Amino acid sequence: MTYPVADSHIGLSDLLYFYNKNPFAHQPWWEGHLSSSVNRVTLANSPLVFFINFMCPVGVNLNNLSEAWKLSKEDTWKVVTTHLRKLRRLESLRFLKIHTSPENITDLIVTYPHRLNLSLGLEGAYFIEGYEDEAKIRKLIKNGVKFWGLVWRFPHEPIFASEKKLTQFGKDLFSLFAEHNVALDIAHAESRYADLILTEYQGIVVDSHTAFAKVYKHDRNITETQIQGIIEKGGFIGIMFLNRYIGQNSIEGIMKHIRYFLEKFGDDHLVIGSDFDGIRVKDLTAGVEDITRYHSLLNYIEKEFGTKTMLKVAYKNLINKVYNVLRKG
Repeated sequence: MTYPVADSHIGLSDLLYFYNKNPFAHQPWWEGHLSSSVNRVTLANSPLVFFINFMCPVGVNLNNLSEAWKLSKEDTWKVVTTHLRKLRRLESLRFLKIHTSPENITDLIVTYPHRLNLSLGLEGAYFIEGYEDEAKIRKLIKNGVKFWGLVWRFPHEPIFASEKKLTQFGKDLFSLFAEHNVALDIAHAESRYADLILTEYQGIVVDSHTAFAKVYKHDRNITETQIQGIIEKGGFIGIMFLNRYIGQNSIEGIMKHIRYFLEKFGDDHLVIGSDFDGIRVKDLTAGVEDITRYHSLLNYIEKEFGTKTMLKVAYKNLINKVYNVLRKG
């Protein structure tokens, strides 16, 4: 049986931004390096029914994706607005639906079975430098950007005075986010600011794509204390498919992380957070290299933990958590 899938971290708009190609055509570069495309979903080759699209407004060397740099404040904002414009264009063509309110989110599997359904996220909010940027922040929230990763690979001094202290602007920004029910994403902040965010933020905290330090030690993998903090903040944790964070290039390697989480923390907060289109196919764990392969993993989960738990991890947990974020603000 084919079950629906919801994914907490896909970077489709990064692809549209950097390559500006027809997203409905076969693209050899995608096949060699990336892992999802509009046509794979719209042609019903994938069980993917919903994802959070994360915009990552940074400079990247396309010949070496590990080489990246911060853009200027102005260019960062330009990248973000270009992402949104391209996504809205696809929405106007009825190839995708951007969910900015909760009305249809729980019924989207029936209502929009042949579209990309997504909500909006951001990783690396480096256009924010102070109070003068509040109008831009409010504009993005109004346009449905409700999942915010404030950092990517670089520090963010206007918000974080140090790893243990917010600036006054950072405190006021956290209050603004909490007022609008924004979920803060600690992905990419795990080893730097995650503990501070979990302590200081009074709203929902998530980690959209990570793995678990108890299973495999890596500075992107979260600790037991951080997992518990996210659970207490009403968030979700997305298990990612990047093999160097998993520590083993196999589905059984991913299952070690899933098994650890489910046995220790239960099945209400774990979701799939692949990072498709944020990484090259060769860096993905063998067996889950693209959005047509989710069930290779789900079959393992169902066999070991049963259908109920598998469905929660596959899509129900994420849909429920996104509903809670979109219902306010």
